[in-house]
Amino acid sequence: MIPTELAPRALNSQRAMSYLGVRRRVWESIKRQLTPIRLGTAVLYDRLELDDLFARLKSEQLARLDRNAPTENKAVLVLPREVATSSSDGRPSQLRKGDKPWAVSKASTLTQTTGNGGLTSSCEANEFRVVMERIRKRSAPS
Repeated sequence: MIPTELAPRALNSQRAMSYLGVRRRVWESIKRQLTPIRLGTAVLYDRLELDDLFARLKSEQLARLDRNAPTENKAVLVLPREVATSSSDGRPSQLRKGDKPWAVSKASTLTQTTGNGGLTSSCEANEFRVVMERIRKRSAPS
């Protein structure tokens, strides 16, 4: 581990996640509380601000634990409220099961009817029949 006085002051997202010891979904939920700095194309986060954020999250959690129930293990970091936890595997997920409805796909045509030569929508079936009659009249011997 690099001593704090030699550690870089600005960290990109990947290094900031590693510095805090969190994964992508937790990082996405807590980085909104930070002020990013743009240097060229890089988006950087201040290491000191990361330390302050971690201390604030820790104190909020300890206050919540002290308020709710006395417990022996107060060192567990609780995810922010925006991130739901999957009941099946305990991994964070953005949506709880059932929060997002299934996408309803609309049919490409209204109703399907069979005309001469193929399947067409009901509004086009009449036009198709008319065109087919014209073609038959042209090709029929006089």
